Amino acid sequence: MHYLGERENGPPRQDQEALTPAAWQGIVAVIQTSLRTARFAEKFPDRACIDQGLAAAITGCNEGQFYARLKGEHPSIDVPLDPQTIPDTVAALEVVEFCYRYVSLPKHPAFHDYYAHTHYLYFSREEGQEEFREEINSILMRNHLAFELLVNGEIRRIIPPVLREVLSRAEFRSEDPDLNRLLYTARTKFCAPDFHTRYDALKVLWDAFERLKTLEPPHDKRASATALIAKVSPEAAVREMLDVEMRKDLNDFGNGFFIRHAGADQVSLQTSEEIDYLFHRLFAVIRLLLRSTGRGG
Repeated sequence: MHYLGERENGPPRQDQEALTPAAWQGIVAVIQTSLRTARFAEKFPDRACIDQGLAAAITGCNEGQFYARLKGEHPSIDVPLDPQTIPDTVAALEVVEFCYRYVSLPKHPAFHDYYAHTHYLYFSREEGQEEFREEINSILMRNHLAFELLVNGEIRRIIPPVLREVLSRAEFRSEDPDLNRLLYTARTKFCAPDFHTRYDALKVLWDAFERLKTLEPPHDKRASATALIAKVSPEAAVREMLDVEMRKDLNDFGNGFFIRHAGADQVSLQTSEEIDYLFHRLFAVIRLLLRSTGRGG
């Protein structure tokens, strides 16, 4: 469902990375409603019918089993879920992933008149997951959170628009499998919800950059980097600009910050905006080099 503001002005900007009280309350409400409406009953069934012929029938969700499994997999979460007790952002999003794994939509429930309860005979995992995903993504969007629940059940960070399309379309097909692996790993980690995982993405991307600079013959870093730059443009001014970017500016970033080295004198990045900026700047150079040499991009 799209509300009036979205129809008139487009979807809200999703650029916040800290879970808000309102968002957590909305998520808990979706989960609690799902428990009451048997959307977790296929995996965590309650069989409360005392009619001998129908003793195996599912009559709802066993909340005790549900919360025991949730606590077992996510011990930092307080159960039963409390809308007023806000967990860490990543922990809360993992609860969403847990629920997505087990949600199903009850189909064609049968009302048992004598005991005044319902029997749930059939479930659709696909429809239940789609319904749950739409509800959660609506809450995330309307609270401006930079996350979305994907069809595969994973929470992904919504990356800045300036990088979103380039990263999603990028192909890495160099002759070096290790370079391709590093680039794919960096892209995957950069889309993760956790700040430290995104920080790791930047470090992996820097490793890919260092490896890329050795692929051109004679495979010595300095000489290879020169050969690489020469393939980008016939214009001397462009080659000089790229040489300064690669040999000085990016090299200073990598060495001065806690990216390439782990010395106590290295400066740690503190915000996602800083990671986004450096990742974007470095990826733009890598993409230019890849495309100019027929290695993807």
